[in-house]
Amino acid sequence: MAFPKRQVKALDFGKLVKLRRLAQAHRMNDTSSSNDQPRIYLINVGANSSHESRARSPLFVNNPQQHQSNFLYVSFYCANKPELATKEYPASCQSFLNPRHLDGVKRFAHVDPDWENLTYGDCCDEPRGATLKNARVNDIFLFWGALYHNSGADWEGFTGEKGWYLFGCLRLQHKLSATSDISMLEPNDRQRALKNIHFRGEKHLPSNDFVFVGNPLSSCAFTRAVGLQVNDDNGLIYKAFTTADDIPLTRNGRPRWSSSLRSCRVVIDLAKPGHRNRAEILRQAVKKENNFDILTNIQGF
Repeated sequence: MAFPKRQVKALDFGKLVKLRRLAQAHRMNDTSSSNDQPRIYLINVGANSSHESRARSPLFVNNPQQHQSNFLYVSFYCANKPELATKEYPASCQSFLNPRHLDGVKRFAHVDPDWENLTYGDCCDEPRGATLKNARVNDIFLFWGALYHNSGADWEGFTGEKGWYLFGCLRLQHKLSATSDISMLEPNDRQRALKNIHFRGEKHLPSNDFVFVGNPLSSCAFTRAVGLQVNDDNGLIYKAFTTADDIPLTRNGRPRWSSSLRSCRVVIDLAKPGHRNRAEILRQAVKKENNFDILTNIQGF
């Protein structure tokens, strides 16, 4: 008895590729785990004490009209680290570089975070940024650093005073590594990612670099910097953050707040009830200055 031949439909390779990319996108954006509440990472960025003789981020104490916010983010420079990606400082930042060292500094800015495109990159094989490899979509990156009081509009306006402030956040939409196929991203997200300095003008990341793409609806550079009030025993820094072992930070305690918060790490895990109280304190402090909710659309807030 002869059996009819089975009809085999020709494989549509275009559709197969599309399905593969959709599956990859799902894996890249997947937030599922036994603990699917976002975490808040605290990340120290920008020109800091080791750079202050040549580059400083100003806090405008007189808030000049030509600036849209009360501070200007100035990234650190790395003239002596050729392995780090650099570019020329934006024109708006060059007024806050020491004019005596301008020629030796201005071409070596590590412009990150990229506030215009809402991305952040880091080399995660170094201890400082190692924990960022564990970040997942919907986690929150909260950026902080030193701001130097400035009563004018250039280097000469620095008053000698400085403080430590929060100045922006990213809600993670994509996490990219050297193995990521960025062609699966939506065109706008792909272009935003590729402009991050860690891509170095290429379409693939170096082996230990990661780039994190923020959700535009819940990420921004703040309009007004939020003071951490490190010189106040009841300051925001002591109310909102703890040591890595969940021990409250204190003004004169050990470890010092500056060393405890130097490395990138999770400072608040919204799956933990005690942490949610601290998250609310942080949320209200940011909203008071910026009318921006860092916890928008998060269950329970």
